[in-house]
Amino acid sequence: MPLPTIPPMGKQIPRTPPKKEEPTPRLASDGAVGYPTQRLGAVTKKKQNIEELLPNLPDSLPLVRAEYKEYLDRVDCLYDACTREDEEWLAPHKINIDAFRHRLEGILYPSTKSAPTVKSRLSRH
Repeated sequence: MPLPTIPPMGKQIPRTPPKKEEPTPRLASDGAVGYPTQRLGAVTKKKQNIEELLPNLPDSLPLVRAEYKEYLDRVDCLYDACTREDEEWLAPHKINIDAFRHRLEGILYPSTKSAPTVKSRLSRH
């Protein structure tokens, strides 16, 4: 395999432009550039940990519940780290987060019938 050649001193290497489908990274108040990708990574890792436990249900139910609570904490941290400028970046991730939450809540908190809404409880009186 040939070794890469190094350009002569002073010559600029062209950079790859950002992908068109991704919004331009923002400058955070702390001076950092970019999106809260590390927090998203923490959410994703916790999701993967939970998914590894699901095949062992119902034996792993207490552990799944504890891991899910940590997952929700990490989601809250992610949302808190996002600004209005991050909404476009966050949107597709939020869809996946919401779908996972819906799936897990159906597993962890199954109900035989749907809970009454506030309106239906008030209409009984």
